Amino acid sequence: MSFHKLFFLIPVTFLSLFLAIFVLFRQCIIPTQASNSIVILQPTLIQQSMLQYFIQQCNSNLTYTQIRLINSEIQKQSKIHGFDPFFLASLIAAESSFNPYAVSSRRAQGLMQLTASVLSMMKVSNPFNIQQNIRAGTQYLSFLAHRFNHSELVLAAYNAGPTRVARLKRIPNIAETLFYIQKIKRYHTYLKSYFQQTIQSFWVKPRLFASLESFPEFLVVQQKSISTFNYFTNLEVLDICEQRRPKFFV
Repeated sequence: MSFHKLFFLIPVTFLSLFLAIFVLFRQCIIPTQASNSIVILQPTLIQQSMLQYFIQQCNSNLTYTQIRLINSEIQKQSKIHGFDPFFLASLIAAESSFNPYAVSSRRAQGLMQLTASVLSMMKVSNPFNIQQNIRAGTQYLSFLAHRFNHSELVLAAYNAGPTRVARLKRIPNIAETLFYIQKIKRYHTYLKSYFQQTIQSFWVKPRLFASLESFPEFLVVQQKSISTFNYFTNLEVLDICEQRRPKFFV
């Protein structure tokens, strides 16, 4: 066989081998099912979609731009400070029902209900600015997390003040604070359970339940026809969110 023919056949042979391995891989690893479709599952995108819908259902007065901005800032600040975005969203839902202009009877302001002392500490120029409020509120929450190192104590300090919690070394026996902690835990559990159910509604081989950072995306075969954007019924969301909360509330 001449050199020219051999030179031509080598890449053809390798191409044939590659195609054979690819077909075998598809048959062994990714079962072909006529009724199913192969998709790329990105947990972070599912999480963002869930939060966007959650925010919208908690506060129907928000514009689409506001919802996107709130969601984006929650994702950004959660990543910077190491919080679960569902946890941060749960806190904001409990504080203001995602009302950027909320003002309490104690003059706490904005989405995360920042007090005058926190606004001064975090150098916030406009507490009603979505990005400034979430950024400052998350920084303050991170400060409390490093100080108390326990989620319930952190929430108690955010609600009742760090001085009181530090003095008592426990959650203050205040009805408002106790209810506040339980409300956030309920929101957080609700969001996490729906997220897990959504992931489990896909057929995954191998089945992966790991951190979002470890597996930002993986190949799955959709087991059944579901909408990855309709996670909550209106009734369920109305049950856990305080909708129609006024601009100025107690």
